Amino acid sequence: MSDIFDTAIISILENEGGFSNDPTDRGGRTQYGITQATYDGWNDSKDKKRVDVAKITHEEAIEIYRANYWNAGKFELIESPLIASKLFDLAVNCGVGAASILLQDAVNICSRAQLSLDGSIGPKTAQAANAIDETLLYNMVRFLAAHRYLNLINKSPDQVKFRRGWLLRLSKDNIPKD
Repeated sequence: MSDIFDTAIISILENEGGFSNDPTDRGGRTQYGITQATYDGWNDSKDKKRVDVAKITHEEAIEIYRANYWNAGKFELIESPLIASKLFDLAVNCGVGAASILLQDAVNICSRAQLSLDGSIGPKTAQAANAIDETLLYNMVRFLAAHRYLNLINKSPDQVKFRRGWLLRLSKDNIPKD
């Protein structure tokens, strides 16, 4: 599954871009999509000095994405590279827990599973997800994510400026379909 990470991270970094400090972006100052708070936590965990996120290296960003998003989300348990990479992208954009809940909700809708929406992918979630048709589950995850984005905008109208980018990102596959 690391080859899926290696392919998906290219798309993630492309989507996240370079340095940003948009006052309406709840992430605040970011570089490669890594927030200052995430970078501070990463440096603290490595007993390194805190540094301005604008100075994060490409390699550090990839390490953080692997540890804090891919590994934390346990996306390697999902057999479909298409779905695993989309969940990874959603984790980066919405949080690992939110991405996992989107998968669990999609599995419940697409099957007779009654997964708890606990925001954690474990053996039960993975087994149920892996038993569903890839296209059906992939489209349901994207539908639910679009619904989440639109609800966020309804609750916080200042976020409407991100709508187009969020929805375009959601429509993009992070890895080519076989």
